[in-house]
Amino acid sequence: MKKRLLFLFLLFSFILVSGCSLIIFEEEAPKVIEESPEEEELPGIERVGPEGCIGEECTVYCRENPEECDKWCKENPDKCPQEHTRIPFGDNIPGFMEMFIKGGPGGCRGPECEEVCSKNPELCAKWCQENPEICAVMMGGGFTQEIIEPPNTVITFAKTVNLNVGQTAEEEILRAKAMGANMVTLWPARPTKEDDLSFLPSLGNIPGMINFAHKNGLQVELRGTDVFPRVNSYEKYKASAILHVAEWAKFAEKYNVYRMVPFGEVDNDFVNHPDKITEFAQEMLPEMRKYYSGQIGIGVIAPWRDSGFTFEGYDYLTFSAYPQTQIGMDKWLTPNPDANRQNVDENNLVALTNWVREVADRSGVSTIHIGEIGVQNIEQKDPTGVFQTVEVSKEKESEFYEKMFSQISDKVNGVSVFYNSKVAFMSVYGDPAEEVVKEWYNKLGNS
Repeated sequence: MKKRLLFLFLLFSFILVSGCSLIIFEEEAPKVIEESPEEEELPGIERVGPEGCIGEECTVYCRENPEECDKWCKENPDKCPQEHTRIPFGDNIPGFMEMFIKGGPGGCRGPECEEVCSKNPELCAKWCQENPEICAVMMGGGFTQEIIEPPNTVITFAKTVNLNVGQTAEEEILRAKAMGANMVTLWPARPTKEDDLSFLPSLGNIPGMINFAHKNGLQVELRGTDVFPRVNSYEKYKASAILHVAEWAKFAEKYNVYRMVPFGEVDNDFVNHPDKITEFAQEMLPEMRKYYSGQIGIGVIAPWRDSGFTFEGYDYLTFSAYPQTQIGMDKWLTPNPDANRQNVDENNLVALTNWVREVADRSGVSTIHIGEIGVQNIEQKDPTGVFQTVEVSKEKESEFYEKMFSQISDKVNGVSVFYNSKVAFMSVYGDPAEEVVKEWYNKLGNS
């Protein structure tokens, strides 16, 4: 019981830190001015957040003062965008926001809950008895922590679905298999603060999701993403990352993960250091190889940041493929292999795919995989504002996937689509597009 409670509050801590307290406030004036710590006031900008905060300042304040922020947002709904713009972890858990505002056992929040529960399991047990519905949901329902052997499938064409950790039910994994998927891709969030990386693989019930997938004949890919990607001190970030990927590799080996991608979009994480990508990738790889015997990939997204980086020794490259809002779906799906890749506005699917193949060829890598692809459902918008991609109707979404598969099914070695009922703005789950994906998944590659 104590171990299960500790797991519960590790999970609780993770979700609080990585997704729920991010209330994002924007400056009302169009002019962007970077705030200096020494400045008491910024001329020409109205301070719109609680206690006069702006932008990221408000994120920090609201993480530390959730009750004050919640009160302020209720009093100022027009200045609190989308009522609490949050990364979508925990939004559908019963009583989650109440728990977030009031805190856990003893009023703990974030990482401190782990310490509280390890020192005082009786307090946590009592709190869990008083909050049984939240405990039941947080502990993952039917998922189990024991290690289950994976299927014997050798994948030549990956037909996978991206599942949001913390909001995935058994039904969705089973439906993904029925759709023709041979793999699930799990996205553990990786909080990054001041160039220190944190990966807590036992949280979010990732082991249980892996085991359930294996039990039902599906392979598993782990793909990492930063919560706040920005490299300030490169040397500090690299040192932290090497320790981080070693732990990731140990976890992946323990749970028989088929593939792992420590950086889903390394050129996005390194947006201000693209010249360091090759060095960074090459120093990480041997550390992972010490502990992990499966396939190791690395992800890219932006040809306009290509400084000639290479990924020798990696098993595959995975890339994100979204039609940017300013490009539009139709233009993005119009093949133009000669587009200027240095200009984001000229990007298109075929040119992007060809660029990734060129990077793979220069790296001696044969396998490329679309790790993220999709358009936003106009009926259910992205609550985070992260995905600046085209919004379309459900009918247009079906057309998007049909044209996408027609253009690239013979150019790549795998495709991942978003598939989650609770994070539906990019998901094909239950939409007409799901039938299109099912049709293609059942005629592509091996199972």
